[in-house]
Amino acid sequence: MLFTRQLDELISSVRRELVTIKNKARSPNLLDEDNIPQVASEKIKYLAEELERLSRKTRNYATYQERFGSSMSNAVQRKTIIQ
Repeated sequence: MLFTRQLDELISSVRRELVTIKNKARSPNLLDEDNIPQVASEKIKYLAEELERLSRKTRNYATYQERFGSSMSNAVQRKTIIQ
């Protein structure tokens, strides 16, 4: 179950990172009409790259959960059959 706990911690970490990105996207500095368009564009590009990185992590973690969950349920089924 150590793997499950570690995976849950990783997923929580992704959620925290996502909230941080969301807050940066809503930042008054980014939305300020006095911003130089190029600067705002670069910030948005950076945030999009960060979202893509988080998206890859999320897909990987979902795959881990699916595989681990399947192997756990198979192990539980085998244990039940043996008993």
